[in-house]
Amino acid sequence: MILGLPFSMKGQTDCDLLLTVNNKDQQITIDRQTHWTHSAGVGGGRIVVRVAEKDNSIDTLFMNPVGCSQYEIRMTPDSVKLAVYTTISPYWDEDCCLEDAPMPKTSDFELKFNLDITPGKIRGRICYYPEIKLRGLDDSYLATLPQTASAWYDKPLEQTDVPTIVAWLFQRGYVMEQIETAIHQYGLSYNERAKDDNYGEQCEKKHINTIVKTFSTILPYLDMELREAELVELAHTLTKIWERDSNLQRKINSMKYTK
Repeated sequence: MILGLPFSMKGQTDCDLLLTVNNKDQQITIDRQTHWTHSAGVGGGRIVVRVAEKDNSIDTLFMNPVGCSQYEIRMTPDSVKLAVYTTISPYWDEDCCLEDAPMPKTSDFELKFNLDITPGKIRGRICYYPEIKLRGLDDSYLATLPQTASAWYDKPLEQTDVPTIVAWLFQRGYVMEQIETAIHQYGLSYNERAKDDNYGEQCEKKHINTIVKTFSTILPYLDMELREAELVELAHTLTKIWERDSNLQRKINSMKYTK
């Protein structure tokens, strides 16, 4: 949807907040007389937030990682608060549909992106709740996970294991720098072992690399107050990761169907 803000942000420049969900746009006018309004929704694909100014320039402030997402908007006459609840998933957008499954609750997502927009200032924050990712997992499975940050470099893992291991390392008390180093080293180690012999293995490699790069991008920003320049940098990096993922998937698909 497109959300129009009736006040000035980014200095004295009037601008709009554009919220695009699943490539569908809808314009919402904020009534200054309304104390607050609230809306929420679900997106099977990406949620992108951009700021458009009167000079037609646009900055992307947010792009959620791969996976299903839910968003929540709270509006007052002089502010907008946007929360996006999401998870890092190894699947394509079209695989992350909710039609055949109960709609997840916001408490089911381990990542929460907050944007707080007031006249002249935009701030953001990324919150991570690893305990949600580990909820309900069997002790027998948890026992197979690495006990140290360096213990998973040379292990052949399923794509779904990577987000779980990142959450596991957080729960075991490893500091951010250790986890960042571990996931980077795992990506290098994985690519040395990975094969591209068939369609399935190429997709697996693509998925894992996308997950590793997404985590590597997000982890340094956790639990910090993010200014507009940092939000733009983060969003642009996530956009490049997603574009590379999409382009590579099209290439893999074309190889599959031309053989």
